[in-house]
Amino acid sequence: MRTVIRGLYLMIFCQVVLESFPISSSGHLVLLEKILQSFGTTPTVADLPPFFDHFLHGPTILVLLIFFRKEWFAPLGFLFKNFTFDFSNWSDRYKKLWGVFLKITFFVFVTSFITVIFYFLFGYLKKFALLQSEGLMLFGFFLTTILLFSLYFKDKKDDRNGDLTLTKVIILGLVQGVSFLPGISRFGSTYVVARWLGVSVKRSFQFTFLMQFPLIVAAFFDASSKMFFGEKTFINLFSLKVCVAFLIATVLAYFALYVSYSLAIRRKLWYLGFYMLLPLSLLIYFIVF
Repeated sequence: MRTVIRGLYLMIFCQVVLESFPISSSGHLVLLEKILQSFGTTPTVADLPPFFDHFLHGPTILVLLIFFRKEWFAPLGFLFKNFTFDFSNWSDRYKKLWGVFLKITFFVFVTSFITVIFYFLFGYLKKFALLQSEGLMLFGFFLTTILLFSLYFKDKKDDRNGDLTLTKVIILGLVQGVSFLPGISRFGSTYVVARWLGVSVKRSFQFTFLMQFPLIVAAFFDASSKMFFGEKTFINLFSLKVCVAFLIATVLAYFALYVSYSLAIRRKLWYLGFYMLLPLSLLIYFIVF
């Protein structure tokens, strides 16, 4: 049980905190296990429920709701507070807000639909161990590194502050689906591609998390039902220390997201490409030796 708890702490901090950076939290979790095992420690997470990583989306959901509270809830509050079926009384500003709301909702639906297709496709391929090779994760880390460094060239150009279109959204949905491959950062890949498609920094940052939000909410509630109401419950995992670990990881994740946002606004998010050279080198070491 002690080994399971060590693995639990590892998953909590690695998955929750690194989710706020464009560096592949799931890839880092695998890499950290390899590092610790090389020192003779085996903090395996094999005895944890297989859906526990989906349960760890809970802190991420809370962080996103707090971080984007002004951008997401202020317009929604205005719309529903002033809603009336008397359409003749709708002001031009109110009509415009409703139009934007419906447009963004449709875009999120499109990206979610595409991503779900990839989710089931990759889930099927995992049965044949086709997505679990170290070489594939090495490719994912390498691709994430290249994408981050490419921001240097994009951000040197004039920012046209372009908006989202259906074509761009379809492309982003495909990118988010491909990011199920190990080592590819979902945050990093969708944000970078959005920038190269001409979407503004703020809109790219907001939408890359908005398009993920309904999926992680669904995954979290599905995992929660299995955790607490399934045939085998896992309530015994949640000691006081584990709950404190969740709280600390959530706070750290919020500040990590703030750092990522600050770097993006200052056109410096590509700096994290230098960091990605570290896990990339470590993975190469483990493959070679």
